[in-house]
Order: sequence, then structure tokens, then C-alpha cells
Amino acid sequence: MGRMDSADGPRSSVEARVAGGSVERFLEGVERVSAPDRETVETALADCGVGSVRSEEWYPLSAVLDAVGVVVEAVGTDAVAAGGRWCGEVVAADATGVPEALATLDETYRRHHRGDAGGYGFRQIGPTDGRVECSTPYPCVLDRALVEGVARTAADGYVSLVEVSTCRDDGAERCTYELSW
Repeated sequence: MGRMDSADGPRSSVEARVAGGSVERFLEGVERVSAPDRETVETALADCGVGSVRSEEWYPLSAVLDAVGVVVEAVGTDAVAAGGRWCGEVVAADATGVPEALATLDETYRRHHRGDAGGYGFRQIGPTDGRVECSTPYPCVLDRALVEGVARTAADGYVSLVEVSTCRDDGAERCTYELSW
């Protein structure tokens, strides 16, 4: 299988920036599961140099990633997954189907990130299945939840997501997921 479009990129870059609106959506997703965890995320962001988040501002991606790492250490991965899942639901809100939603994921990501921040690649394999490669600097748990949120929101029913072949947690450059819907 050949390379998928758009999933290339470095794991992180000090120069990369993330839109405040994306950080706000992440905070909303965390709060949907736990208000105290949202407070933990806000404190971690402030401690990492990102004060009150405003949608029109751009923040250093490295500071946001540092804060996410603090959150994982403080409360575990559930809060990070909740934030990622909600961001995925927002991305897919207007999609007419799973392939369309997953195909726009990279475009949406690039609108909300500046600089070298990696990306997402999607390839539809059959009428109800496909593959997504994630090469962002975000933790794998966030990427997986984001992809799952996109697919579940755009699907008419059941969605299966399975990690295959590579994972950044194991030192790979990207995580690869196969989905069926």
C-alpha cells in the first residue's frame, strides 16, 4: 500500500502554533466528562505559559503539549481522550458521511495549526472501511479519540476502530488506524 496524502510531518516543532479555538474545544470536551479535570487542564495550561485561552489567539504548540503531558500525569488519559473525542465531534458536525468527515480532518487540522505540526491522512479502502494515519505531536490517546469522534459523529451506526501496524507510543513516526462503519 502506498503512502497516504497529508500525514507527513515532524512529531513536534517549537515554532508550531495552535489556534485558541481548538484549545477551547478541547477544554469543552474535558468538561463534558469532568469539571475538575477541566480545571486541571486550565491550571496546567497556565503553568506552561498559556493563560486565559481566547479563540482568536494563537498559542505555542509546545506549551499546549507540555500541558497535556502534565494532565496525563495528574489525572490519566481519560480527560485527554474526552477532549480529543469532542474535537472530533465538532469537526464532523456538518459531514454527510464518514469518508467526507475523515477526508476533511487534515484540512481542518491545518487551519487550526501553524508551522510544522504534522497531520492526518485518510484513504478509503472499501465502501464502509478506510485507514487513517496520524503524524501529529499530540499523544496517541488524543489522536485515537479524535479520529473516533469524527467517525462516530458522521456514521449512521456502529464504528470499529483498530490500531494497526505502527504507533508513536512504540517509537513509530505515526499511528495507523483501520476503521469500518
